[in-house]
Amino acid sequence: MSTLFSTLWPVQQAILQVLLADSILLGLLAKDVTDTTRPAIFGGDVSENQTAPYIILGDDNNEQSINTFDGTSFLDTFTIHCWSEAHTPAELYSILASLNRLLHRQTLPLVGGLSVLHCFLAPGGVLGPIADPDGISKHLVVPYHIYAG
Repeated sequence: MSTLFSTLWPVQQAILQVLLADSILLGLLAKDVTDTTRPAIFGGDVSENQTAPYIILGDDNNEQSINTFDGTSFLDTFTIHCWSEAHTPAELYSILASLNRLLHRQTLPLVGGLSVLHCFLAPGGVLGPIADPDGISKHLVVPYHIYAG
């Protein structure tokens, strides 16, 4: 069991490592316009000039502690946003398929010997594709529940 106060940051880092190691997912994404050696996977703000498709990690996350007599585990809800400018949702659905292949029902190593005990697509599932007001961009909201400790 964990003695950490929060696992949100280690979970985000573990998810990022898994996504960056997958050539199929990376082949679906644009490059980061601020650093063309990097794929377009972001942990925060995105450049206004960023081309789609891209992924944003770490938005709309929350955490609940699960206390037991011998320690604490956490139930994290970790949300991934996928953005596209394609005319059909096929590009977004291909990215979603890669995300689920990499994360759904998987165990991920965390820092300090901790692990994600179980990662799965959250009940209620995916929201979208949502059309943005610009009339071009569409995005999916993909929440995962993660038991960590």
